[in-house]
Amino acid sequence: MEAQSSSNEKYFLQLNKIYKLYGYEIKNYGTVVAYEYKRGRYFGVDLFTTGDEESCADKKNMYQEQGFSVSCKKRGTVEDIDNELFNDFFQIPQFKKILQKQYSDYVHKIECRFPFDYSYQYINGKYRATLFDMDDFGGVIEDNEARSNVLETIIEKIDQYKNEPLLTIIEAAAGYGKTCTAYEIMNNLATSDRQITPLYIELARNREARIFKHILQNEIEKQFQNVGTSDLVEYQIKRGKIPVIIDGFDELLSKDFEEDTNALHRDVESMLSTILDLLEGQAKVIITSRKTAVLNGDLFYSVIEETERRFYLQRIALEAPVIEDWLRKDQIDQLKNCSFDFSSIANPVLLSYIRGIGDDDFKDIITQKTNVVEIYFKALLERERKRQALLMDEEMQKRIFRKLARIMCDFDIKSYDKPTMKELILDYNEKIFNDYIKNFPNSPKPTHDDLAETLSNHALLDRNKDNLIGFVNDFIFGILIAENIINGKFVEHYPDNYKQVLSQGFARLAIDSYKSMPSSEKEILWEKMKEHGYTYDDSFNFSKDILLTNKLHESEYANFQLEDVDLTNVTFGHASKFRMVIFSNIRFRKCSFTKSAFIDTSFVNCSFYDCDWIEEQDAETTPYIIGSDCNNDFLQLASNKQDNVIDECKNERGELNKIILSQFVRSEGKVVRMKRINAIKSECEGFSEREIIKALNSLENSHFLVLNGGNCFIQKEGVSYYNKNLA
Repeated sequence: MEAQSSSNEKYFLQLNKIYKLYGYEIKNYGTVVAYEYKRGRYFGVDLFTTGDEESCADKKNMYQEQGFSVSCKKRGTVEDIDNELFNDFFQIPQFKKILQKQYSDYVHKIECRFPFDYSYQYINGKYRATLFDMDDFGGVIEDNEARSNVLETIIEKIDQYKNEPLLTIIEAAAGYGKTCTAYEIMNNLATSDRQITPLYIELARNREARIFKHILQNEIEKQFQNVGTSDLVEYQIKRGKIPVIIDGFDELLSKDFEEDTNALHRDVESMLSTILDLLEGQAKVIITSRKTAVLNGDLFYSVIEETERRFYLQRIALEAPVIEDWLRKDQIDQLKNCSFDFSSIANPVLLSYIRGIGDDDFKDIITQKTNVVEIYFKALLERERKRQALLMDEEMQKRIFRKLARIMCDFDIKSYDKPTMKELILDYNEKIFNDYIKNFPNSPKPTHDDLAETLSNHALLDRNKDNLIGFVNDFIFGILIAENIINGKFVEHYPDNYKQVLSQGFARLAIDSYKSMPSSEKEILWEKMKEHGYTYDDSFNFSKDILLTNKLHESEYANFQLEDVDLTNVTFGHASKFRMVIFSNIRFRKCSFTKSAFIDTSFVNCSFYDCDWIEEQDAETTPYIIGSDCNNDFLQLASNKQDNVIDECKNERGELNKIILSQFVRSEGKVVRMKRINAIKSECEGFSEREIIKALNSLENSHFLVLNGGNCFIQKEGVSYYNKNLA
């Protein structure tokens, strides 16, 4: 009897906790426990009995007389009752219909951006997936080479780890399809027969709440306002019933942080802690972000160690668009036959445009070899003239939106509410509007307010689900920023602080977009940035030089990591040095390398296609290459002659292995999951760079460590080996 009583007590304690989350009041009548719901117009009560059915019938009559809807419940499992309450309150079919409508609206917006009939199709581009088990050792479970069908991989892991917490991080450069992928995941979950409903959060830079915890609370309250409290929603998130999709994680990082590292660490730590707090039970959280150190570096892993959360981490790196995935074979053959510059259209926005145009327009592009970006803009702006009866030529339209782009850089925003955007258009275009109205041929003439309203509904702008307005994509925003740089508008309007107004993030949008322009136009942007002294960190300067000129211009590039890009026909010669740089997951094609150009520099998981070494006698330095491949003898020729005669006796190797592994396994028994390769090197005094790299390679081949980008992860085997043999 005591055992049964204890079992009853435990059972009802669990039920009490669940029912309280849903807003029920609990009444205990001895052998009957009543859960009363008294919110809204209709009262209801669930009755559970620990005795006979007669006692439950008595209470049922009592509640019915008081006007309650009564349900006498059988004592099923707590899980079954929990699921029943979830289905009753959250009404999954209705929520899924809302999400499907949201997806349809998103697709419709994309289709409407084109000046012709366009049918949206998600393109499964190339990507690299890595799966980590974030237990005490942070082990790498899978590390796959580039492949296709990213959506299938993500959903597969959600199903495979349905009983475990899973964090998926989707990283890519601007315009590579992060938002499209996030919407596809949402729609896949919303159209499946799974009894779950995703929570989709799209982060846009604005002047609303900046603290991520508050944003999460606001989104929960907004999307589930008629269901229950945020505590209830968070509880169901941790049960895996509400997967969380956070699009644009990096949007919350302000340009102010470029000057204040401490502020960056505080804000990022708060954001990561809020996400990690959700990773319990069966929670599924999916994040999209630009490739940043925030989600890859020491801070990310130190926050994980402090929270002691145990979960699976899936990293998805979306690669640059491959033209073969977008265009038909006959189109690609035509491009090859006319020696068209493929790199000039390797952008999802332009590829979508080319994919949708007619055959005649396609032939015009390739035969005339015209500026595809210019044709794209011209088509968009010409359509607006017809669609909105806007009697502005294309250049006047672009002038207005260049101004808007400049102001948005000054305010450090990518979107704002419509009234404010409309006001900005009004305030900064008074003279243009006056001239337009004066020369308007018809009556009645439009007012300033009419024009601002029309332009705030322009095809270059887009309104998201929070009623915030921004440019339709980063490609268009970046082109307009670049034109402001070329026209000297930042220098003209902000002579004392124009470099601060144009943050590195916005400047990066400019060079990323302008890489699709003809070489002569790219050179102009590069020259203007040099003339006006737009210099940021070495990573930016390297990308600027390569993307805009395909040449290296600085005498030295130092202390940065470059990841997941394609570099073609670049010469890494004597004029430029690379010091303490890590090239990670880079595809080099037809590049030439001089060994002495690299000082303490590593290539990790890179591919070298048709690359070669520039001959030189007895180079004093040479790069360190780990886990890479090639299609010729490039890697065989990578080492200097003196490397082959380095004395590597077993004692030295054993001592170096001990030094490396001891950085992961502390004396108090605590295991550090991840160390940056550069940090490991700095702790290995007395050993050459090449000896350290060879030791890391050996430890990886023994499955003691896993190298992933610029990061190094210890495995369970490595901890065991260290404790048994080296500690």
